[in-house]
Amino acid sequence: MRKVTIIVLIMLLLLGVSAGVSAIEEEFYRLEGMSIDLKNIIDDEYTDFMTFSSELVDVEGTQVYLKMGENSTKAPQVGMVTNLAGFKVAAFFENGINKNENGENIYFKNEDDTQNILDELDILSINQSDLQVAPNKDVIVEIDEKAEGATHSDNTELSGRAILSRSFSSFDLGLKIDLNKDSSKQKEINSEKATIITYSTDQKDNIVEETIIEATEEFKYTDDTLDMTFGVDVRKPIGPGNLVVGGGIKPSKRTQEINYSSFDSNFTEDYINDNTSTDSYKYDYEYPTSSYVSPVFVNLKYEYPVKILNKEGIFRISGNFETGSDEDTVKYFTESRSIYKADGSVTSEFINTEEEEYNLSTGLSNYVFAVGTEIDLSTNTIFTIGVKYLYEGTEQVVSSNGYTEKDVNNNYNTDGSLNEGTSYITTTKVSSDYTFTEKTTQNSIVIPYGLETEINSKLTLRLGGTSIIYNSYKEEITEVTEGYHSVTETVYKDGTQLAPVEDNKDGYREEYNETESKFDTYTDFNLGLSYQLNEVATLDMNSGGDLANISYWDVSLNLKF
Repeated sequence: MRKVTIIVLIMLLLLGVSAGVSAIEEEFYRLEGMSIDLKNIIDDEYTDFMTFSSELVDVEGTQVYLKMGENSTKAPQVGMVTNLAGFKVAAFFENGINKNENGENIYFKNEDDTQNILDELDILSINQSDLQVAPNKDVIVEIDEKAEGATHSDNTELSGRAILSRSFSSFDLGLKIDLNKDSSKQKEINSEKATIITYSTDQKDNIVEETIIEATEEFKYTDDTLDMTFGVDVRKPIGPGNLVVGGGIKPSKRTQEINYSSFDSNFTEDYINDNTSTDSYKYDYEYPTSSYVSPVFVNLKYEYPVKILNKEGIFRISGNFETGSDEDTVKYFTESRSIYKADGSVTSEFINTEEEEYNLSTGLSNYVFAVGTEIDLSTNTIFTIGVKYLYEGTEQVVSSNGYTEKDVNNNYNTDGSLNEGTSYITTTKVSSDYTFTEKTTQNSIVIPYGLETEINSKLTLRLGGTSIIYNSYKEEITEVTEGYHSVTETVYKDGTQLAPVEDNKDGYREEYNETESKFDTYTDFNLGLSYQLNEVATLDMNSGGDLANISYWDVSLNLKF
């Protein structure tokens, strides 16, 4: 027996080390065959010790849990419960890696229906007057366009949970530690190039104008999250039943970075006037942030035996409360350029940049209150029903103290040198307190119910469902307060500086308020089967909330030694 335990533990540890995390599921095959919302309403060994660690002492002997991935999108979960040095210990791991790549290429060349193509490409129309071609001469435009795109995503998850519990003379004590690491990466690149050649119909070899339009955009996203949970709870007999009270903290560190950049350029060569022009626009959006938050939570449950219609049963009441906050910073940057050339030389250049920094704060407050019962209808059939009230509230505040805009205007002499007398930099700093607040609340009434019956000594059937009534409310408030103040400074490259220009709006205030409310109801049903293969192994299956689609069914294996 000891040898089997050690071998299984080593196997689970190897699986866990090679893996990585989505949160360990606290509801297993029995509840999933009826309704996962029966958590803390029906007596379920696995769910109970996952929620309240002190109840791990109720598990007999050594048990191994294996749950296959749901619909090939969720990683397998493995776990084990055993005895060690007078304690009951448990370890669970879950591992997931998901990669996805795809790309596409589009190419077309068309000389017909030119104006419609230009409109679709959102390119400015080319007129005869612009080309300085005689009115009685027609022009033909040829378009050659190519577009490419590719995306790549990579997601790695690793989850682990360790539970330690022990019985004392008058109470049971449990400790729980969770470690969840989630790393997500995504990259997307798109590019497009269009060449437009314009020439006279009677002089096809004589190109009047050639325009090359290019556009590229790149999106990168990384999100690394490390979540931990430290929890402790105590179970103690109180009156006719048992009271379980616990709590803890959920420290979380998140490093997130979003980079989006796009570049558009329009190069035009005018063969009639013998000059070229280049307009370009560059946009960069940067969102680097690192945040740390440590919500606190409290769990409690009280259960006691009852008789309903002369049937034996258990009544339970439970609650969960959680609150926390988060702080982030977002940086915003854009750049646009325009370049004009004549006779092959740059004559002027204009650059515009804008920078702004936002502060984000988020607060959350969630709680659940539940009551329910399970009744022994017969020696082989159990019925359970409950009612839960759920409240979820979040408040997000986005604030900015202003932004900085800079314009660079460079003019060049015929010899290519900078004309310092006409070239300048204009900097505008705007101070304006901007605040955007979004408050979201959702109130839900959840009614879970289930029926479990033993068909024979090996086969058990489970049926159940959940009916939900919920109301969500969202309020958006935008405020610009405490006045508006801007200072614009212009400095020429030769050192000349213009007097600063100030713009003040004392007491300036704007406020916008938008609300949105939604009320809805829905019901889902579940089906589960349990088959005892032998004295050691039990195989469970459930519909995963979709009775019609077998690909959503879950398969679990439980081994008892």
